[in-house]
Amino acid sequence: MNVEDDIGRKHAGESLGRGGRGVKALLEVIPDLVFRIDREGNFLDLRANDDGKLYAPREAIVGGSLHATMPPDVADDALRYIARTLDTGEAQAYEYRLPMPQGVLDFEARIVASGADEVLCLVRDVTERKRDERALRRQNEYLAALHETALALMHRLEPADLLEAIVARAGALMGTPHGYVYLLEPGEAELEMRVGVGMYAEYVGYRLDPGEGLAGRVWQSGRTLVVEDYAAWEGGSAKFDGGDFRAVAGVPLKSGSEVVGVLGLSYPREDRAFGDEDLLLLERFAELASVALDNARLYASAQQELRERERAERALGESEEQYRMLVETVQEGIGFVDADERITYCNRAYAEVFELAPHELTGRSLLEFLGDGERQKALEQTALRKNGVRSSYEITVTIGGGRKKHLSASGAPIMDEAGRFRGAVHASSTLPSACARKRCCASDRR
Repeated sequence: MNVEDDIGRKHAGESLGRGGRGVKALLEVIPDLVFRIDREGNFLDLRANDDGKLYAPREAIVGGSLHATMPPDVADDALRYIARTLDTGEAQAYEYRLPMPQGVLDFEARIVASGADEVLCLVRDVTERKRDERALRRQNEYLAALHETALALMHRLEPADLLEAIVARAGALMGTPHGYVYLLEPGEAELEMRVGVGMYAEYVGYRLDPGEGLAGRVWQSGRTLVVEDYAAWEGGSAKFDGGDFRAVAGVPLKSGSEVVGVLGLSYPREDRAFGDEDLLLLERFAELASVALDNARLYASAQQELRERERAERALGESEEQYRMLVETVQEGIGFVDADERITYCNRAYAEVFELAPHELTGRSLLEFLGDGERQKALEQTALRKNGVRSSYEITVTIGGGRKKHLSASGAPIMDEAGRFRGAVHASSTLPSACARKRCCASDRR
C-alpha cells in the first residue's frame, strides 16, 4: 500500500497517525522508515523514501505481521515495546540487529502512540555509527590490553619467564592459543624456537636458517609477514608439514635496528584471519616485547657480571686472607705505607719494633720516629721507590723515652696499573746497638 495514495489523497492531506499536514511534511524529510503497526503486530502502513532500505519487499510487509516478516526474537521485542507504549502512553526507544541481503545491520527504533491501538515506529539504520562505536571500543580495549601487557612484561626479568609471557599475552590479544618465539643468540647463525604453545609445542628447539620458512623470512627482511593459508604456501619450511596451520602471522623482535627474534601466531580455523587492525596491534605489541626482552637480557647480563664479580671478590678475599696470615706468621716485621709514608697496615713484629700494638701504629707516619738526619735518609729512600727502585738500608728510629733502635730495612714500591707510585711495603728488623756490634765484630776477629 502506498502511503502517498492512501493517506495523502484519501485523507485529504492527513499523514500517518492522522497528525495533520505538519507531521506529513516532517515525514517527507526525515530519513527514517516509518511503520504504522497495531497492538497485535500487524503492519497497517509504512513510509519509506528509499525502498532499498526495507528489510523485505513493501508488498510483503504491509498487510503482514511482525512475526511473518522478521526473526522471532526481533518480533517479540518489538511487540513488548509496542504494548508498553500503548499501555503507558510513553514513547519507547530500543536497538536491534536484523539480517539483510548486504549483511547484518543495526537499527534504532522509536515507538510513539498514534491511536488507541496503533503506534508509529520510526526506524533508522545506525549500522555505520555502530560499526564506528565498536571499532572505537575495540581500539580502546586493545590499548588497555597493550598497556596492561606492557606493565606485565616490564616486570618479567628472567628471560625464560618473559618469553612464555610474550607468547601468552600475544595469543590473548589475538584470540588464539597457538604461538611461538624464535630467538637468535649472539654469535649464532640460526634461529631457535625457544617457546611454542598450542600446535607449536612439539617444535620447540627447531632451528631455521635466514629466509627459511615464515620466521626465517621475517628474520631476513625485518618486516611482518602474513600467510592466509600456510598449508598451501610454497614458502613453508620442510621441517613443518603445515597440515594444521591456516592463517599465520610473524612479526620481528628487534634490539635497536637488529632483528633478534620472531614472534608468531596462528589460526587453525578457516574462518579466522589477521586483519589490518590485528597486525597493527601485533606490531605494537612486538615493539613492547622487544623492549622487555632487551631489559631482561641486560638484567641477565648484569646478574652474570655480578655473580662473576662476587666470585672474584671471594677469591680476592681468600687470597688476601691467606696473604695476611702469611704476613702475620713471619718473624720479620712487615709494614705497608702510602705515598706519604703513612702506615696503612703492619704485622705484630713490625709494630713491636716501635714497642706499640699494630692498631696503635696504623695511621701514623714513619717520619715522626726519625731525627733530622735520619728523616733526610728516609726521604731519599722514598724518592728512589717513587721511581720504581727497590732499596735496602740501615736507619735509626727514636721511640718512647728517647730511646733509639737501629734497624735493617728494605722497601719495595707499589705501583698502580698506570705506573703511578701508590706506596711501599717495608721489611725491617732490629740491629744490635753500636757497642754490641763492636763486641760481636771483635769476637769474630778472635
